Amino acid sequence: MWLPVSIGYWWAGGRWVNELAGALVIVFLVHSAATIQNDIFDFEVDKANHRQNALQAGWLTRQAAYWLVLIALAAAIGIATVLPQAKLHLTFIALWGVLAWLYNSPPLSLVRRPVLSIAVLGLFYSALPVAYGLLLGNAGWSTSLPLV
Repeated sequence: MWLPVSIGYWWAGGRWVNELAGALVIVFLVHSAATIQNDIFDFEVDKANHRQNALQAGWLTRQAAYWLVLIALAAAIGIATVLPQAKLHLTFIALWGVLAWLYNSPPLSLVRRPVLSIAVLGLFYSALPVAYGLLLGNAGWSTSLPLV
């Protein structure tokens, strides 16, 4: 997801590296949270398919994985709040969070609905990141707040 955000950002004429750096850290955290959430909800499917991940290998408990999801999202929100375009960052965190929940979690579990799962993945991995970068790159940012 870093590449589509970066492409959208530079395409829109973004010039401040701190803006892009903050957004990429947020993207990393939100994507990590969504991936861990997927591993939590797909535990039995992954087990049946002999897929190896930290949960399947026993390196991480489900409870610890839930905590990692919460910590990653809290960190993303915390970073977003100190950046000049906090509302933009928080909006995209919320959109990605809702899409991840719709994709991974019951009752909808769109991961198990072929057409809808592809549509959500298209939004999650291309349309939203590019839109995020485009809006970020053309948002008229101020450099008055430091990147933490």
